[in-house]
Amino acid sequence: MQKIQEFYAKWNSEMEPLLNSYIYENENLIVPRFIYSHLERYLFKFLTNQLADEEKIILLPGLRGVGKTTLLAQLFFFEKFLQKRTLKKHLKHYTLDFRFYISVDELMLRGITLAEFLDFLETNLWGSLARGQKKVLLLLDEVQYDPKWDLTLKKLYDKTVNKHNLLVVATGSAAISLKRQSSDLIRRSIILHVLPEKYTEFLNVHHGITPPTGLSDSIKEALFFQSTAEEVEKTLKELSLPLATYLISQGTRRFFEKEYLLKGAFPF
Repeated sequence: MQKIQEFYAKWNSEMEPLLNSYIYENENLIVPRFIYSHLERYLFKFLTNQLADEEKIILLPGLRGVGKTTLLAQLFFFEKFLQKRTLKKHLKHYTLDFRFYISVDELMLRGITLAEFLDFLETNLWGSLARGQKKVLLLLDEVQYDPKWDLTLKKLYDKTVNKHNLLVVATGSAAISLKRQSSDLIRRSIILHVLPEKYTEFLNVHHGITPPTGLSDSIKEALFFQSTAEEVEKTLKELSLPLATYLISQGTRRFFEKEYLLKGAFPF
């Protein structure tokens, strides 16, 4: 118990400065990835007591470098990202008693299991989750480092059935989706894959350029729902014109394409 107490005291003092470093670049807030809007909707439902039981545990598998920790940091400081969003006016009054972020690999390095640490938080900080007296946002990073992470999350779910007091967002390697499929957690969670950035997202996140609305859907339609190769070619040519015109008007088309191809689709 003393080992956990000492770790908690140190971690809690460093948690917010650590996460703060993930949400700024050159003193400006980092633009959230497109997937953040999905997470924000679940967060809004949680804060307004509309979250269904099967939505209270959200798993975010993905490759290293796709921005999973940054997503958690943005959720932790979600108020900073509501300034230009319509949700802001709906969250003038909300209750959130605790928000907590932990990187599970840090626990494992110190010989502390995720279950042990969450029991400590519940006993000493949150109070009984089964009684539902406090509202908790729990952000877990690199959850796959604990071999029993899925059973631990199942336990949290079972404690809070028919209550609106818990939202868990957990990141991990792509393997967590495979383990999730073979456990009881499959009926108690949802999964959102965090993929590398597509080109339109790269333009939006890194350069503040928003391509024409619906462009991605139009490209998918052109590629997969045409009858002949000639129709595919014709439709893609029609789509290339508005995008090229828009980027050329910014005077940056060649530079951005080169940057994307050289650096890849990873936010870092």
